[in-house]
Amino acid sequence: MKFTFTAGLASAGLLLATAPFVWAAGAEGGSSPLDFVWKVVNFAVLVFILYRFGKAPISAALNNSAQQARQNLESAREAEKRADNELVDLRAKVAQLEQEAASMVVRAREEAEAERQRIVELGRTEVEQMAEHAKIALQRERRKAEIELRAWMAEESVKLAEEKMNAQLNGAKQEELMKSFVQQLKTKEAL
Repeated sequence: MKFTFTAGLASAGLLLATAPFVWAAGAEGGSSPLDFVWKVVNFAVLVFILYRFGKAPISAALNNSAQQARQNLESAREAEKRADNELVDLRAKVAQLEQEAASMVVRAREEAEAERQRIVELGRTEVEQMAEHAKIALQRERRKAEIELRAWMAEESVKLAEEKMNAQLNGAKQEELMKSFVQQLKTKEAL
């Protein structure tokens, strides 16, 4: 809304047109119509002076204010766009992080399952090796026990045979065996 000189004159004309009404209201207090005319002229001069000398600074101030408001609005819009772009970027990053977290969980489960399988297989192998070692040790111990048992049985058999022979052989029997043995030797020598 621009203020022009014609607008000032129009305002002065409006004041002059309403002058009789104002003068009539002021007549009761003793003021004259000439006082009113001077008031109107003073007002018109004041409006002219304000227009002439205040137009540029007021207009510049209003323009500066409007430009500042436009700049503020534009910077606010740019800030909003940047914030929206950052929000979109952050949402994308969050979605990517969620996907990475999910894939890490899946990988961790797979690795845990593989590790479990490896441990179970290792345990099975160790159990089989231990069983094989125990089997070999048992066979060794069994052979050793058999050898010891045979040796003991042989010793015991010899002892029993000696005891039996000693019991059966008395002095007369021994002499008879000796004579028989000597006779066999003589026959062999004669041949």
